[in-house]
Amino acid sequence: MRTEETSVVALISFATNKNTSRAGCVLTGAGLVLLPWLGYLAATLPPARAVAWVTLDALEAAALLTAGTRLLRGDADHRAPAAAAAVLLVTDACLDLATAATGQELATAVVMAVAAELPLAVLCAVLARRQAEWCGMRR
Repeated sequence: MRTEETSVVALISFATNKNTSRAGCVLTGAGLVLLPWLGYLAATLPPARAVAWVTLDALEAAALLTAGTRLLRGDADHRAPAAAAAVLLVTDACLDLATAATGQELATAVVMAVAAELPLAVLCAVLARRQAEWCGMRR
């Protein structure tokens, strides 16, 4: 099995019934990590760029926090915010890669996409697809 396939299988296993609270912690933690990042972006980017990036990352944080806290409560309504988070994370990774200057900035964008944004997007997509009955959640 290729490394990418192994990673996806591991994420799917992570998102199964007994690990719902762990997945909720991961999503909630990721959403919380984005909050100080928003301040950093606002303080360091030129105003026109800051508005775009802060808005995108604020939407990601809101979707991750909503999905994560709903998972922690065992609420099956985590699916829509998880799907939104997956789309936003893929969008963020693509935009980071497309707008990065060559060199260190591009290398950072690649590392962020491969190590954080895309795996988290896959986890969110898996969580968004699963049925409430499959994971023993209440409706």
